Amino acid sequence: MTEIKQEVLKKYLSDVFGSEIKIKDIQKLGEGFHGLGFSIDTIDKNNNEKRYILKTLRGEGFGQDYPADRASVLIRALMDYNSLPRHVKAINVGSIQNDGKALSIGNPNDFFIILEEGKGEDYWKDLDDIRVEGVLKDEDRERAKALGKYLGNIHSVNYD
Repeated sequence: MTEIKQEVLKKYLSDVFGSEIKIKDIQKLGEGFHGLGFSIDTIDKNNNEKRYILKTLRGEGFGQDYPADRASVLIRALMDYNSLPRHVKAINVGSIQNDGKALSIGNPNDFFIILEEGKGEDYWKDLDDIRVEGVLKDEDRERAKALGKYLGNIHSVNYD
């Protein structure tokens, strides 16, 4: 897991709770085969003390090799834990950005992504035309080769 600095965690918690949160102490609880756990002792604006647990997931194995895999597991936990009787309550899921900031996922119901616009034709239309016409043209072979080369290149990059 990427390290979260105390001042970043303080800002993150303050944003999540909507008011200033002070961090009294952070302690590593333990490290297991599935991830790391930390206790975070906080003081809110009314001087109320509360302990929270920050849990991370290990990136090796368990089908959690990629950040998106771990995000899926944690978002599912956030969405499920609060509906389970007598289960500890989930407060939030956050992400650590490339610049070290921590951002809240919030209380999600659904998700979106914003992309740049791509120009061109959808490849599925080519495949549909081949299916309908029952003919594979030279142009179709060239497009399939180009797609194969592209996929080969992106899958040739090793992930460490």
